[in-house]
Amino acid sequence: MQQIRANGKILLSGEYGVLDGAQSLALPTQLGQIFRFEKINEPEIQWKSLFADNSLWFEVIFKLENNQLFEQITPATSEIIRLKEILEFIFNKNPDLTQTGGYKITSQLEFDKDWGLGSSSTLIYALSKWAGINAYELLENTFGGSGYDLACADASTAILYKKTSHPYTPNVQPIHFTPHFKEQLFFVYLNEKKNSREAIAHYQQLEKNQRMHLIEAQNRITQNLLTAQTLTDFEAALEKSESVLSRVLDIKTVKEERFKDYPYTIKSLGGWGGDFVLVTTRKAKDMDYFIHQGYTNYFSFQDFIK
Repeated sequence: MQQIRANGKILLSGEYGVLDGAQSLALPTQLGQIFRFEKINEPEIQWKSLFADNSLWFEVIFKLENNQLFEQITPATSEIIRLKEILEFIFNKNPDLTQTGGYKITSQLEFDKDWGLGSSSTLIYALSKWAGINAYELLENTFGGSGYDLACADASTAILYKKTSHPYTPNVQPIHFTPHFKEQLFFVYLNEKKNSREAIAHYQQLEKNQRMHLIEAQNRITQNLLTAQTLTDFEAALEKSESVLSRVLDIKTVKEERFKDYPYTIKSLGGWGGDFVLVTTRKAKDMDYFIHQGYTNYFSFQDFIK
């Protein structure tokens, strides 16, 4: 049996602009997804996906025939349809995988599926590693996206991520990112999942010059985050990021929308409108503000980030 584990991800800077080459600061999370692959004699793929609490998410058996899959369930769910597309692409890239039988594959999330930490990216990373194919090529031909989440999947530290002219070879630079004020940083779940594909489509409707100006600003913001010596400097860079994106996307910041009276900084992470936000504090009791408003799923920097 082969086991592959993939980290979840947080995009701290460069959201949206990362698609067009903004230098972005991304953080692998301690929570991820585990995959187990077992060879079987039957010409089929026996797939089972489990939630973090060990309950069943979905399961399906695909019959294998000439590297095509035929699912033994009707009607197929969206997850099963997407999984079939991914596996068929893999088997066409590497037909040797299915020359002698099939596989029993089990996946297990370590985080809530709705948290937006990378149930799709961890899937793409693990399957590409198992199949011995390029993860970014698999992503490009299935979900699409920038690929920073794939880079986080096997990262042991924070990374600087930048797309290059070749779609399958991004520039990934591991960096040391443990701000001395990390005890004052928290990640709060907004009780709402944001569909990243919708967010990407919204961004791509912008004029090209708007996107280029955004990338220039985000590159500066990323550097300011990395060089911030104090929490105040770090907050200034976060708030600059929020104001720039708010103006470009023509939508309110998450603080304006939900937390107007919070005294410190709140930054959206990834697609605006859901998933997690980064919150700065001065003392631990500041988190009571969010608890009293029903946002009870939150993590400290040191408990959440690798």
